[in-house]
Amino acid sequence: MTKVLVFTIAALMSFSVFAAKVNVDIKGMTCGMCEGKVTEQLTKTGKCTNVKVDAAAKKATFETKGELTDSEIKKAVQEAGYEATKITRS
Repeated sequence: MTKVLVFTIAALMSFSVFAAKVNVDIKGMTCGMCEGKVTEQLTKTGKCTNVKVDAAAKKATFETKGELTDSEIKKAVQEAGYEATKITRS
């Protein structure tokens, strides 16, 4: 029983290290098409879920599944044609 509990706690702790809610400030977005491009590129990483992009607020919010570096986020946003100016995790 103790081994099962230790394993479960270890698994939960390791999940929390890699799963996070991410907020990205994005420069250059102006419309719904911009939102679609950023959403597509973030989704293509295979590591983002619940992607919500708001051109008016100039932000993207999503959850990660697995480890996703700032460089990967910046690259995805850049491939959509925009610039990620600030990335925060919670």
